[in-house]
Amino acid sequence: MAQNKIRRRLPVIFSLLMAVFLALSIVSGIAALSALRQLSQGNYDSSGIAAVQLRLHFDLLLSELKVLEMSDADAATDAAVLQYDIVYQRLHSLPNRPPYTTILTDRDRLQLRRITEEIEAVAPTFDASKTGGAKELKNMRARLNDIRFDIDLLNGRILELMRVYRETRRANIVYSTRFLIISMLGLVLTGGVFAVLLWRSLVQSQRQNAELESLTKKLIKANQAKSEFLASISHELRTPLNAIIGFSELIKNEVFGKITERKYTEYAGDINLSGTHLLQLINDILDLSKIEAGEFRVAPVYINLRQAVTETARIVDQTSERGSSRVLMNIADGLDELYVDPRSFRQIMINLLSNAHKYAPDDSPIVIAASPGDEGGVNIRIIDKGIGIPEQDQQLVLEPFGQSRRNSSETHEGTGLGLSLCKQLMELNGGTLRLESVVDAGTTVHLWFPDAPASHEPD
Repeated sequence: MAQNKIRRRLPVIFSLLMAVFLALSIVSGIAALSALRQLSQGNYDSSGIAAVQLRLHFDLLLSELKVLEMSDADAATDAAVLQYDIVYQRLHSLPNRPPYTTILTDRDRLQLRRITEEIEAVAPTFDASKTGGAKELKNMRARLNDIRFDIDLLNGRILELMRVYRETRRANIVYSTRFLIISMLGLVLTGGVFAVLLWRSLVQSQRQNAELESLTKKLIKANQAKSEFLASISHELRTPLNAIIGFSELIKNEVFGKITERKYTEYAGDINLSGTHLLQLINDILDLSKIEAGEFRVAPVYINLRQAVTETARIVDQTSERGSSRVLMNIADGLDELYVDPRSFRQIMINLLSNAHKYAPDDSPIVIAASPGDEGGVNIRIIDKGIGIPEQDQQLVLEPFGQSRRNSSETHEGTGLGLSLCKQLMELNGGTLRLESVVDAGTTVHLWFPDAPASHEPD
């Protein structure tokens, strides 16, 4: 059982794993693309070229100042001022551009600030050279040459930091790519296992459906065979039963002459009563078989409700052991007609009244009450003060051959077909049957019959 539970949960487990690996693949893919994009940026900051160019322009500045010491040409002065401006600009922009904003340490920033301050200190001299000429810059090379070592040191430091930065980015790409590959492999593997499990589940489901369909066909055939057998055996029994009932009726009524011994007429009456009861059971079996086979047809028409109820009550009174009628009728005024199949209605009422006679005390009345339904149609209630039906058995007695056996002393002869047949006949007529019963207090059977369709309304 534990293995079956695990097997049933495997598709859910692997579907969750697929979702996890898919999420990991997306995250690792985004991380790898981000690192690759940062590494492949073709600007000065991503490769350290900005720092290298700062050093080159500073060297060019020193070279121009050296030329200026040997010549007072205005062109040399302009070239020196241009190189100074470039160095000045790069020193100010370098610490504010990524990734230098994140990789430079406090020590590196302090060194860069010191170099910048020294370069800024000679700015007035270079500005004065624009009007004063080369004489303003005669001793500038010696002054700036003192910070060349600091610039070389800063340049080497920045190049080292950028090398570490690029290697870190490459490592991130490698790790992200590996993680992406692992996640994709996990996704593929779990997807493959999930597909196999799904395929096995589909195959198993198809096999179970095929087995269920085969079993259903067998059950249908068995049910048809049962119905055919019941119908056949019932037909075979009806002929001799009719003869038994007819001949016992002749003997009981002394049609061909008086019988001196009264016991014979009593026995003939018992034979007639038993035969009639057996014939009724056979008729119930035949009707139930027809209903199950879908061959039972109803033909509803308008009938006189009071007359139909009176006739069924009289039939049940004649078959009971008590001579006087126990049935009391309470039919609402104006409720004259009922739209129903006459044969079905007669069979329903006879079955329900027979049950009431069977299970109610001899001195208690049986009430038939009829009234218009709250939402249309007609409500009929058969009320008795019998032994009642336990609540747990009320659904059982509505099934074929279902019987309530509260205790052996209250068990009565019967097959359990009556209420089931009544329920199915009510449904064929478009109505409903409902039980309301209390043990030792009695039973009320609620019948509801629908109104006739508009096309069948009486003129």
